[in-house]
Amino acid sequence: MPGCGRLNREDNKNYLQMNAGRTILSTMDDHSRQISLYSPRQHHDLASQCGYRYRDLQIDGRAPQADEAQAMMQGKTVAAPVQPGLTLMLSDITQFHDFSAEAEMASGLLVGVSLAGVSDGMVEGIGAVHTPAGEGLSLNMGRPLLFSGQQRKGLHYTTASVYATADWLEQHGLLVTADFAGTGRVAARNWVPSAELRHHLSHLVHGAAGGVFERLTQEALSLELVRQGVTPFLDGDPTVGSLAPADRARMHRVRDALVAAPGADHRLGDLARDAGVSVTVLKEKYRLAFGETVFETLRAVRLDLGRRLLEQGMPLAQVAAAVGYAHAANFVTAYRRRFGVSPRRHLQQGL
Repeated sequence: MPGCGRLNREDNKNYLQMNAGRTILSTMDDHSRQISLYSPRQHHDLASQCGYRYRDLQIDGRAPQADEAQAMMQGKTVAAPVQPGLTLMLSDITQFHDFSAEAEMASGLLVGVSLAGVSDGMVEGIGAVHTPAGEGLSLNMGRPLLFSGQQRKGLHYTTASVYATADWLEQHGLLVTADFAGTGRVAARNWVPSAELRHHLSHLVHGAAGGVFERLTQEALSLELVRQGVTPFLDGDPTVGSLAPADRARMHRVRDALVAAPGADHRLGDLARDAGVSVTVLKEKYRLAFGETVFETLRAVRLDLGRRLLEQGMPLAQVAAAVGYAHAANFVTAYRRRFGVSPRRHLQQGL
């Protein structure tokens, strides 16, 4: 997980130069921290808050010095202890370098949802884990274990996850089955979060920090993450949804086509033909696979790309056209509905 703190975008370069050799860390409040650029030290600092510690961390194939001020990634992170033993982690990150790491995770439950990008890794006792955008992964860790992963330069990903300690699980009655954490058992389940949960998590990642209800929202969504992430274990169902592997692969090809070309004029008939199914079957199985319609996915992908283009300085009208909106006003309306703020307000807040 990335580190914490916050800098304005225009000050990032100068701030790093002025603070070479020192940790870049700026606390926002007692419960969450955000940054624009962060260093190796901040990875270690955040790990200690989130139930794990790095045993090995490498940038472009080398181990950085503990106090190195090199900017590894850019984006936004939040680590919020919403209850004793329950920590919410939000990340919206772009990698500056090839990055690899091995870390040790304490026993408990880790539930994550990939909102953008793909999350891959290796988990001791489980093997390879893979979480495409729009899906969730729950790790039942009945004992401390190692996990490792690699991320390539230029990779962008958005994730929301929650870590619950074994004590928290016991306190809330979740250690009642031999198939769940606390027994020395290690297991993983992929699952499909509800479209409503993904929407609220995305809004939480990209929304403004602070506000009267932010803490309550963080806690409520953390508990809902746990509820949906625990269900596959308690149901004894290791599968995602009820699709056959071949059907799931077809639906992932459809989703990949949307992600690869958000601004294209996608039509259901064309997507169905490319997937080798009818339009009716596409509608049914896509919703079963991802909990939302094809065009709900397309809208989310377009708006996420639009947000990144705005942050890169592209004018609003050009952004709207680039992501498939014929009228900028329609883009602004959809943007506000997804992120809770207008594009102009988003940039003013430096989100």
